[in-house]
Amino acid sequence: MKILISDYDSTFNPIYAKLSIQRNTKAIENFRKKGNIFILSSFLTPSKIQRKLEKSKIPFDYLICDNGNLTFDERKNIIQANYIDENEIESLIEFIRDLYEITTINYLDPFENPTLNAPYQIRINTKKSVGYNTLSDLEFDLKIKSFLNQIHITHNSNLRNSIVTLLKELKLNLEKDNIYSLGNSIKDSEMLKSFNGYKIPLSNPYLILDNEIPLTEGIYTLIKKL
Repeated sequence: MKILISDYDSTFNPIYAKLSIQRNTKAIENFRKKGNIFILSSFLTPSKIQRKLEKSKIPFDYLICDNGNLTFDERKNIIQANYIDENEIESLIEFIRDLYEITTINYLDPFENPTLNAPYQIRINTKKSVGYNTLSDLEFDLKIKSFLNQIHITHNSNLRNSIVTLLKELKLNLEKDNIYSLGNSIKDSEMLKSFNGYKIPLSNPYLILDNEIPLTEGIYTLIKKL
């Protein structure tokens, strides 16, 4: 058995070659039929990536999205999610309340539905306008995005750590040599260097110049090598 982890954003679906999407999809179908596991990763939020995958019908066994904050399987069962403890953000909310005057606080689940449980994400609307990512440099172990009168809070996760967590969850006795990865962004570099990584031709220039990471045309060419 082998595991292949691929970035979705401009790697599985390269913007310069739509035909590659069809080739990649077919290659993954054959890869999975042989008993292998395909993991898709994306920095998109759960709702955004879910809509794209439902439209494109890309097959996968597991999806890690939102920079590693959420992992679910092909049946949309949540395997791992980074929920927010209210105690984690108590001082942050008080800071926002004093500075910008909070009008509403919305606790949401991974798919942006209101929840009374521990939230996956928090959206705060303020009376005073907040500058673009003004709060992102605050010393909280959280991902904070701000724009106009809205602040969006989630965990500040790590893609590589989320992959490691998933692999432990699968409880598979796999050798490291049987786990491969593919990406095109600097954000993918830690994953690529940890799991037999490959880059595609249209990658970040810094990634292209990294001689530690070999080049391949795409998923369908990489699968031929495995």
